Amino acid sequence: GHSPELMVLVGNLLSVAGEFPAAREALEGVAAQRPSKGADEVAVLRVRAEALVSLANNEVRYWDSRRDWGTTGALRLLLESSGEALRLSKAQFLLSEPRDDHNRWRLLLASALTRRANGCFKAGCVCESGSDEEARYLDEADDCIAQAVDLTRDSYAMILGEAVLVGGVTTLCRCHSLARLSHFEQATRAAFNAMTQFYHAEAILRAVVGPMNEKSIYTLGNLGELLWNQMREYFLSMLHHRQSCIVAANVFGPRHANARRKLNEFGRLLSVQGWNDFADLVESGRPEQLKPSALLERFISIDAPPHGPSIRSIGEELRTFTASDRASAHLRGGFWTELWTQLGVPSRLVSVAGLPN
Repeated sequence: GHSPELMVLVGNLLSVAGEFPAAREALEGVAAQRPSKGADEVAVLRVRAEALVSLANNEVRYWDSRRDWGTTGALRLLLESSGEALRLSKAQFLLSEPRDDHNRWRLLLASALTRRANGCFKAGCVCESGSDEEARYLDEADDCIAQAVDLTRDSYAMILGEAVLVGGVTTLCRCHSLARLSHFEQATRAAFNAMTQFYHAEAILRAVVGPMNEKSIYTLGNLGELLWNQMREYFLSMLHHRQSCIVAANVFGPRHANARRKLNEFGRLLSVQGWNDFADLVESGRPEQLKPSALLERFISIDAPPHGPSIRSIGEELRTFTASDRASAHLRGGFWTELWTQLGVPSRLVSVAGLPN
């Protein structure tokens, strides 16, 4: 048979290609292996931990392509594989020496923590609002993210950006739960906190791997949803959704399950407004052909202002966060100017909102 290392690579490639069942089969085979007599036990454990992290990541991609898990039971494989990856990588990280594979185990542990947090927030968001079960899952997600960030804050690593992103989604889950319980003031605070986490994640991802990366699909997509549902900033929301779709189509190709999910979601949002010409561009895999100036003209044509009730609060929140100790250096420099330009945010809107620039 093929080596475990090769099967992990094959599983990762199949997962990126959207072949989730085949990836699952390849990775489960490696994850089930145990060290044989005379084998290098640490090397076998490391490959097994890598397989478990990849298996959990495949489940994250699978559910992100569907967004239809309705119970915590549906997430069993994600929760089990990430939990085992976390147990294994934490033990080996603590045992490893700096001169050995310490750094490799550190990044693997951060990845396991982030996958576990992803499973926990997904589980938390289908629990009853305000329940002990919901609190347990969301608290564990936050704890995992705090550990992952602590492990990688001084690293030039993509996993740091992903960890901050998952932390933002966990905060957004809390926002939704608080709103369902009619705790609107706390929900609003949580929405603004999630927003700063998403922008922070995007800044880290751009600094480490550039704007065209898988995780930016979700920083931008979550910002689009948050700006629409919680902030009622509809034009700004659409600009974020558009860029999320452009990234998805570039990273995966428009026919990939995860890209198709984003294209269809934005297409439906446009169709609901009766903007079927725009929806056709997006759903046919050409989101870059929907120009921000055309979106702005459409808003103006229906007497809809390009900014809503939250715009100045958004500007103030982002300026405050960028200047705070909580923000990393990634948010400074040219990040904001580059982001608003790429999104197509008009300079007049940047000025009116007082967005950092």
